[in-house]
Amino acid sequence: MAEDILSKLKPTLNIPDLLEVVYFELGYAVSSLLSYRSEDWTTASITFHKSVLFGARVYLYAKYGEFPGTYNEIANNFVMHSEGIEERYVNLVRSAIAVRRGDQIDKLALYTNISFLNKLVLPTVLGS
Repeated sequence: MAEDILSKLKPTLNIPDLLEVVYFELGYAVSSLLSYRSEDWTTASITFHKSVLFGARVYLYAKYGEFPGTYNEIANNFVMHSEGIEERYVNLVRSAIAVRRGDQIDKLALYTNISFLNKLVLPTVLGS
């Protein structure tokens, strides 16, 4: 039987590590937007949902010390801690899961993702 190794790992990430991830995910967010504009739906979808969800995981780690291992865990934990977070960011995380499952990307969500990373995730990391 498979052992749940992720539950035993206790990642230790510092601010430079988290900043590196946020900036990488910002690059993915821009890549998603450019892929969308080029009508490359596959790349746009993959880079979009990864950028949103990995950005949400950075937020969860910086704010609550949580490091969920799966996409669904990231989304569920983010929604669970969503009190005080703008609804558009909560909906963004929900839409990332939907896109991962095959739904179409909403063009506005591509821009919201950039805002999410710049206005929620980055300041949370810098404030931690």
